[in-house]
Amino acid sequence: MSINLLTKKEKESQFESFIHSPNFGMDTYITLSLCLINVNYGVQTIDLYWSLIDKITTVKPFDYPRHELNVKQHVALDTVVKTMIMIETLFVMIDSLSKGYSYVSKQITRYGNGLPKQIIGKIYSKEYDLYKIIQLPDIDTLDLSPNENKFLKKIFDSTLELVWSKLTKFANFYEKYDIVYLKTKHGLSIQTGAHFSNSDGLDFKKSYMRALDHRQKNNLYKNSFRVKQFSPINSWYNIQSMVKFNDKFKKELFSVASELFEITEFIVESNLTYARNCGQRYLPIERISEQEFSLFILSDKTYSETESKYMKKIAEKILSSMNTKDLSISIGEEFNEKIQRSFVEDSVTTMRIDD
Repeated sequence: MSINLLTKKEKESQFESFIHSPNFGMDTYITLSLCLINVNYGVQTIDLYWSLIDKITTVKPFDYPRHELNVKQHVALDTVVKTMIMIETLFVMIDSLSKGYSYVSKQITRYGNGLPKQIIGKIYSKEYDLYKIIQLPDIDTLDLSPNENKFLKKIFDSTLELVWSKLTKFANFYEKYDIVYLKTKHGLSIQTGAHFSNSDGLDFKKSYMRALDHRQKNNLYKNSFRVKQFSPINSWYNIQSMVKFNDKFKKELFSVASELFEITEFIVESNLTYARNCGQRYLPIERISEQEFSLFILSDKTYSETESKYMKKIAEKILSSMNTKDLSISIGEEFNEKIQRSFVEDSVTTMRIDD
């Protein structure tokens, strides 16, 4: 199978027009780029937060030692919230890409509270066409040998399975921490500072917090427990979700956060590569340096020397015909005196384009 591919020079000259066209959209380019950048910074912020937990005693003196424990738990809670936000963004991005580029900016910036749960259901049942969402190419169009085609198909199949497994892992994390996340955003019905009986009351790793909520029994995490009561006082609250700040919590959090960036980067970069090449699908690539690129293949295994040679050979064939030039994003305009004064004097300046 062969298709009429643009030359590299044609793609370089036309890609900006393609990005501005209804086939992709400048807003789509901006949204995907910003999502990737902010997931990267979000993961780095989680690292910083955890370093802060270890140094809180030296950063700020507390009147009572128990106050220090509460603050540490609030910092840890922020790492959960950031992780949940990044999972939510990735899920909504995937759903948007499955519908078309015109949905990306509209849906990612504004969506209903129930959408993430709907998407999770589709992830569990593998309803999305990940091949299309990631913009992987039709292998037959890449002008490779039969053996190279066979090898690349095997690589793509294993990559898609890995992406599905990571999305399922993120979905499990999201459902597990859903109550704590929502009660942090809405109502603050959380209680920090609790600790187990084998603790002196100050050990962060032996402490926990709980979030209180009211839900129907069909709206619970699959591993929830049923109890007759957890308080001697009659209350509207019928849910108690407890987060324990032990080593397992930290390991789980950091594992999800780092893999979130990896999957987000893979999906975003593949779609931006599609845009740079004027709607023609090529291999996923990643930038190594200013002028150097390589195949961007997700894998949970180490490739053999033979497999590595195959990938290098395929990359050499395809990368030379791809446009890797990026589009700088800049938003600038001449503002009137009143707005310019706001820039200098006010803490926030918000503008809207006139209808």
